[in-house]
Amino acid sequence: MTYKHLKTLDTSKDFILPCRKDNLDAIQQFLPIKNPDFDGSFSTYQLLYGKGGNRIYLIGLGEEKNSAQLENTFQKLAFETQKYWDKSIQVFAEDLNENEIKKAVIGLEMAQYAIGEFKSEKEKTNKTSVAFISTEPLKKVLEEGHYTGETINKIKALVDAPPNIKTPEFLERLGREISKKIGLQVYRFKT
Repeated sequence: MTYKHLKTLDTSKDFILPCRKDNLDAIQQFLPIKNPDFDGSFSTYQLLYGKGGNRIYLIGLGEEKNSAQLENTFQKLAFETQKYWDKSIQVFAEDLNENEIKKAVIGLEMAQYAIGEFKSEKEKTNKTSVAFISTEPLKKVLEEGHYTGETINKIKALVDAPPNIKTPEFLERLGREISKKIGLQVYRFKT
């Protein structure tokens, strides 16, 4: 996935509307119906259709105590619905703080993980562009969330790798590559 920041929501295209528990008033202006059967409970979502047939995903953030697990909410939504997304989708992030936006990006990125990183034939994946809509600057937050989610997926791939792939030599090479990228030195100790 690629992530970008926009300042205005295009309501004629598909978008995700995060909603806190029992706070539909905050997003009512974007809803095509007055009273959807949705209360914003944690890790729930509901699909509505806009006037032009676009998809509107209501996603429940729950209460303040659920903020620490927002990655799971966005991961679940993306995992279960991204097959219906076009090449782009928007996330209305005006009511989210920077930490919640970062967690949303991590969750969306984690939904991209597929077991079989080292298979010779890989399934094709769609490259989706995700635009976060906010009047605040988000470039740094989006990058940090993206890289964190990517790193989590790489670790999962390493854990899932067969033993003939993750040999000591492979792990050493990987350690050297990562160290070089972030400016660390790696020393090899001989036993």
